[in-house]
Amino acid sequence: MRWIQIAAAIIAAAIIATTQATAGEITLRDLDLYPQIDYSKTIQLAHNDAGEHSAAVGAMAASTEEPFEEPFMDGDKLHGYLGAASLLTALLTAATAPDSENPALRGQPIKKGFHHYAGLTAAALGGAAVLSGFIQHTEDLEPSLLDPDTAHMLLGVLATSAYAYAVSKGPKKYGMGSGGHAAAGIAGASMMGMAIYLEF
Repeated sequence: MRWIQIAAAIIAAAIIATTQATAGEITLRDLDLYPQIDYSKTIQLAHNDAGEHSAAVGAMAASTEEPFEEPFMDGDKLHGYLGAASLLTALLTAATAPDSENPALRGQPIKKGFHHYAGLTAAALGGAAVLSGFIQHTEDLEPSLLDPDTAHMLLGVLATSAYAYAVSKGPKKYGMGSGGHAAAGIAGASMMGMAIYLEF
């Protein structure tokens, strides 16, 4: 066993000695590790490959890129539709107002019908329009009443408040006063119309 170790040590020493002795004589050029290459052709090939690659990428992007289509519904459209629906519902509410001054029914409670629920719906739609407007356009507001976005927002808030006031002040009994119920509803519809006109 010891003889094997001695033989391995001698062989290793011989290999080391021969490599050190010939190290000065052998150069990398002799080993031909770096054969002569015509780099001008390589650069030209690389340039051609890059051009073909960019053309292929451009063609692929053009084929996969679809034209921009506006979404069916987004926050801006929803805001506008809510405001318009609020105004239309307020107009329906005004058109279906019952005769609360009927002397034959004086003192009897007024049943809540289409007029009442249409008013509630107008107020709810107005509130939803105001909320969606705040969510979508808070950064557009300026501290000036002359700014169209700020005026639009104020008119929308006032219109919705007028709707809510009109609903709360609706007459409860025939022949009783309405406390400006109709005037508040008309003012609310007018302000909502102006708010819509300013932006749309």
